[in-house]
Amino acid sequence: ATRRASVLAACLGALAWLSRDAAFAGAGGAPARSARTQLRALEPAVRKEQAVTDPLAYGAKKGPIVTYAGALMEAAANKGQSVQVTKDVMRMKKRLQSQQFVREITEVMMDPSTDDQLVLSQEYIKIFEPFESDIMPKFMTFLAKKRRFESLRLITEQYMLEAYE
Repeated sequence: ATRRASVLAACLGALAWLSRDAAFAGAGGAPARSARTQLRALEPAVRKEQAVTDPLAYGAKKGPIVTYAGALMEAAANKGQSVQVTKDVMRMKKRLQSQQFVREITEVMMDPSTDDQLVLSQEYIKIFEPFESDIMPKFMTFLAKKRRFESLRLITEQYMLEAYE
């Protein structure tokens, strides 16, 4: 029993000795820093905090929302219609938040024939017309075929985040 106690004491002493540099400050303490240096030291923590407050998946850089937003951005760039698609997305985003849109879409949703996402996407396209690009209506149909149409609002928000990043 005394041997076990002495081994335990030796282990604890060795552990304390190994961790003393990280755990205890020296006699001089930390050097004085200017206010500017202290603010710079806080910048990484502030950036991490801002990434966490991102409304879309807490700043995630992968996942279906990010992937589809990237696909829309890439398709727009390949067709040379980035500006037109961005205008369409901004107009859609504004329209999605309006009371008139809520009334119109409620009428569409109450119709039993719009249970299918493809039919629903065609109704959305009619409501959002006219489009400045030909990519946006095709993209909405593509989302419906992939069963991701309900993510349209999140995809448009992610598109805007990436466009102005």
